[in-house]
Amino acid sequence: MKYFNLIIAGGRDFFDYALLKDSVSDLLADKVAEFEIVIVSSTVRGGDMLGEAYACEFGYEVAEFPYDHVEGDMVECYCNSQMLKFADACICFWDGMSKGTKQLIDLATASQLPLRVISY
Repeated sequence: MKYFNLIIAGGRDFFDYALLKDSVSDLLADKVAEFEIVIVSSTVRGGDMLGEAYACEFGYEVAEFPYDHVEGDMVECYCNSQMLKFADACICFWDGMSKGTKQLIDLATASQLPLRVISY
């Protein structure tokens, strides 16, 4: 079976699991019969950790790309770039202010990765 690698990301203040669950389930509805689903996470608090909880609830594998691989100002950019290379699509939960989530949105757009942005 083929894999579908989905980045689930969001601001560190995003904790609306019901919104995440509904949005991700909608995005994956036409994928689950054809693909093994892998949730891609940077493992940080907020949207990423909720994505891991979603994976646990549905029995999906998690591919972790933690920020602790690199130090300094470029850590977030490096982590996001690595996740994007691995992913088939991205869903971001964005408050319109989070710089890290905005960076991921911009990188996904530039790389033409399928992207869904959910405002909260």
